[in-house]
Amino acid sequence: MKLDSLFETPFTLKSKLNTDLWVDNTLKQEVRIKLVEIAYAFLKYINLPGLEIEDILFTGSMANYNYTDKSDIDLHLVVDFDKLPAECPLLADDYFQAKKTLFNKNHNISIYGHPVELYVENIKTPSKSGGKFSLVNNDWIEIPVPSTISVIGDPEESEKYQDIVNQMYEKIKCTL
Repeated sequence: MKLDSLFETPFTLKSKLNTDLWVDNTLKQEVRIKLVEIAYAFLKYINLPGLEIEDILFTGSMANYNYTDKSDIDLHLVVDFDKLPAECPLLADDYFQAKKTLFNKNHNISIYGHPVELYVENIKTPSKSGGKFSLVNNDWIEIPVPSTISVIGDPEESEKYQDIVNQMYEKIKCTL
């Protein structure tokens, strides 16, 4: 492997959203309907009575300009973990992760050839993404902006790094 290949960008930023799913910045109606159906099937699969969904988000690279031919559709059910019957947020997160893994493994779901990956997101710790589209409100929460790639600085100074450290701290604190 040539050293130069380590610095090559694995994707090219696009000038428009994926046309399989979007018309300009508007999600195709048939895609929105299918994603909502998938979200409700997952909600039923979670099988947690009284679970309230705050929103259903389409996020990640397919809701942004950095998608590739390998990108999946990230579908997030937004939940307030404080309203759950669990004694500790760690238990809820582990339960949702297990359900997500089993659901995704047992259901080969895709839209126009793009796999759909499901998640449960705590409303208090929203995912970070360049684009977030609310399927409930049929509108952007965070409108993606085409941009250029910047050189990565010290990872310990990044917001993502701090978010991961905080999540690890919360999990450790909860198990003590």
